[in-house]
Amino acid sequence: MMKVCALPKLQEWEQFDNFALSLQRLGWSPTQKADGPDARSWAFSREGDSLWLVFDDMLGGSLRSEHSTVKLQCVADQLEASAAS
Repeated sequence: MMKVCALPKLQEWEQFDNFALSLQRLGWSPTQKADGPDARSWAFSREGDSLWLVFDDMLGGSLRSEHSTVKLQCVADQLEASAAS
C-alpha cells in the first residue's frame, strides 16, 4: 500500500528541482525520473529504502513510498527545512 505525505511548500513546478536537490543532499540517490506535461515523479533510494518525490499540477507536491520502513514525515520535515533555506 502506498503511503503519502504532503509537501505544502512544494507548490510550483519550478520548485521541484530544488526539492530533488535537497533530497540528494540528505543522502537520497535518484534512480528513476518521469517528467510529463502536468506531473513529475522521481524515485530515490537510500540504504535499501525507496521513495518518490511527486509534483502534480492539481495535487501539489508529496513524498510517496510503498515501504513501511520509510518515515515519510521525518523525510518531509527535513526536506521542507532544507528546501526553504
